[in-house]
Amino acid sequence: MYMKPARSFREYTGNVPGVGDKNEGLKRIITDKKVTITITDDKGISITPQICGPIKFYTDGYYPILCLYHLKIKCHKMDEKYVVELPKDYLKNLSENRKDPGVLILLADAFLNKIRHYINKSQLGYAWGKIEYREIQPDESFEDASWRAYFRKDPKWAYQNEWRLLLGNSEKAQLIDESPTSRPYEFEIGDLSGFSKIIDLSFFEKQTTFTFNMKKE
Repeated sequence: MYMKPARSFREYTGNVPGVGDKNEGLKRIITDKKVTITITDDKGISITPQICGPIKFYTDGYYPILCLYHLKIKCHKMDEKYVVELPKDYLKNLSENRKDPGVLILLADAFLNKIRHYINKSQLGYAWGKIEYREIQPDESFEDASWRAYFRKDPKWAYQNEWRLLLGNSEKAQLIDESPTSRPYEFEIGDLSGFSKIIDLSFFEKQTTFTFNMKKE
């Protein structure tokens, strides 16, 4: 598994649609037209400038994130194989401006069991689930549970129907680099071939149905 730090999505400068989000991890926003903030340096000297809003506050960007599209697929068994039909409304976005192959996971529970095994062994903190698409409220703050900010996104991204995994250090394990120059977090979860398929994303431009020999572990 290859998981980039959350901040990398906020700082993304590439041209692949749907990857970069300048509001990734937004935990609070002040929308007043004029805001007064007092800034004090290490010598005790303070200045109080008046700033025009809105002012955005972000939670830290050290959490590694794995982002997946959550697709509703049709699947039925024919002889010894499964026939899989993908939803057409997602295909254009999945294949647009993408040349690298993608992994289609057909048994979510089997995939989650692999991840859960690694998390239990490594004793890292984690959260996973689907993204909630809504505007952040003016008085809302994610400061007490900062990780929650990564499970709320602007409604304009709702077409992605995203599921994500978020990892973090815990009292028992400090495996994740939390420096400003931290690299993506990588770990092994074992063989996925029994319930997943690697597909060239240009495949979606040609057809939406394929057969697959799928098995549970």
